[in-house]
Amino acid sequence: MVEADGTKDLKKYGLDKPQAVATIAAGSTRASIAIGSKAEDGSLYARDLSRPMVFSVEATLLDDLKKKPDDFRVKDLFEFRSFTALSLDATHGAESFSFAKQKAAPPAASPANASAAPPPAADTWKLTKPAAKDIDQGKFNDLLTNLSNLKADKFADKPLTTGETYVFVAKFGDEAAARTEKLTFRESGDVVQAIREGETGAAIVSKADFDKVVTGLKELTGGK
Repeated sequence: MVEADGTKDLKKYGLDKPQAVATIAAGSTRASIAIGSKAEDGSLYARDLSRPMVFSVEATLLDDLKKKPDDFRVKDLFEFRSFTALSLDATHGAESFSFAKQKAAPPAASPANASAAPPPAADTWKLTKPAAKDIDQGKFNDLLTNLSNLKADKFADKPLTTGETYVFVAKFGDEAAARTEKLTFRESGDVVQAIREGETGAAIVSKADFDKVVTGLKELTGGK
């Protein structure tokens, strides 16, 4: 607390014309906090508008109050990462593709007189739908990385209803308790949106970043 009753001289604390006023609501309860001028220690004077007391807050609070609601939203579109993925389904129009991770066989027992055990074999990814096929592991890992790294640049209140549509479903995590996440991407002109089931809005993603995903998918599947 700086002063029990600062209302007698609000100008002293910069609270006669506050830099910002934030209103916080929880149910039927509302509280408004005014942010005033800077104190000698670098903090900012503040006051709950329903009380006369003046107190100080961290200066970073003002920066946070100036942020837009979208600044607090999670920008990552996917939780999975290339190393946690177990399977990936991709649909574009009438084309549908499925990829699955194939666990490597356990290494054979080494002879007693062997100088060193052979290195463990790596897991491999295969195309399983529409037909089983070996694929380029490096290109597929690039696809997983580019897809999982997609982020929202900003957000739209309403999703696009027309345009090129891609649907990706990733299964990831522990095989015994795997999780699944699904996103629909819709591209119209230079705008690409990511739409999640159950949400009314959409995330807008970089077209250049999404083009890398589409290119990678086409290279692996021969899709159009």
